[in-house]
Amino acid sequence: EFTTALRDYVESETPLYFAQRLTNHYNNSEGERLEIYLKRGDLNHGGAHKINNAIAQAMIAKRMGRKSIVAAIGAGQHGVATTMACTNLSLDCTIFMGAIDMEKWTSNVLLMKHPGAEVEAVDGTFKDASSKAIRAWVGNLETKYYLARMTVGPNPCPSMGGRPDILVACIGSGSNALGLFHEFIKDKDVRLIRVEAIGFGLDSGKHAATLTKGDVDLYHGAMSNLLQDEEGQILCPHFIGV
Repeated sequence: EFTTALRDYVESETPLYFAQRLTNHYNNSEGERLEIYLKRGDLNHGGAHKINNAIAQAMIAKRMGRKSIVAAIGAGQHGVATTMACTNLSLDCTIFMGAIDMEKWTSNVLLMKHPGAEVEAVDGTFKDASSKAIRAWVGNLETKYYLARMTVGPNPCPSMGGRPDILVACIGSGSNALGLFHEFIKDKDVRLIRVEAIGFGLDSGKHAATLTKGDVDLYHGAMSNLLQDEEGQILCPHFIGV
């Protein structure tokens, strides 16, 4: 069932696209021979890699007898994917989103509401939406399922016929980057480059560079790198887009 959904609904696997003109540009300007490939996750249904995870978890929820899905989002792409998965499987869907984020990402809010998801505004940002979604879930475990965000695997990079020299990925919550990097983390011959949003600068207090400037701590029971004040309170990251 899952394999069929990936093929017919998600339109996965997405292609590894050879960026011919970008390759030519850097070969000409730098005098080096290289090949640049783009993993086209944006060609999945919904415009991102998120749907691969959402459709799988929604299937699990339905097999468990759950009737309602809850999720928490930041920019909204996870919410769009969750909504699409729930629509496909006839599940109720409630998306918790920070009011600040709703103002920034109105297009994603419309994409969630149009198929029938209930989008609930929460004072604050993603961390506040996460807390609200988890409370809604644990308040009724018999009928609700919390559809968490994910890490996507590295396919097809390990089977390209040789290791890449460099892998580059943006870092927000990390699903895009860690999925790409995972197969090569212990490979000293592959350079892994993460791109974080530095906003107004690393010393400005308005950035999203959690790996560069954050501290290791626990959040919602998971160890992670967090931006914190001197008392350990979590600070909201500042970014427009990576």
